[in-house]
Amino acid sequence: MNVTGNLFCLDVVQAKGVEQRETVGLQVGLSITRSVSMGCATPPGVWCSENGGGIVVVVLGGEVGLLIKGEVTPRILAGGDYLIIEDQSDYRIEWTHPSELTVWLVIQKLEWSNNVYLFADGEQQSVDMAET
Repeated sequence: MNVTGNLFCLDVVQAKGVEQRETVGLQVGLSITRSVSMGCATPPGVWCSENGGGIVVVVLGGEVGLLIKGEVTPRILAGGDYLIIEDQSDYRIEWTHPSELTVWLVIQKLEWSNNVYLFADGEQQSVDMAET
């Protein structure tokens, strides 16, 4: 199935502290998720980790402060910036822009096993191979 869309079509709740995520692409080997938020952060003391090959974060608009565990200050990413987070690296979102929407893509490698994609975070999503 061929699908088209627009990454900047922001049919989302535009409120501080609200984040919306949607999978915009799922192909053999890759998941592409769009995140849109304003004034969001990972909860205190919580770290995200990628144990299946890492991720690539691509910022399309807005700004995000992303902290990798072991580093002192967050990396500030703005429109056009990307960051490759290696496998086994913990990270957290310290902040997204407080008054403008931040739009970014998270691209992650998927493992294939018996008609089920295994996401890096362990989440599974069945896939009908007739649709890929």
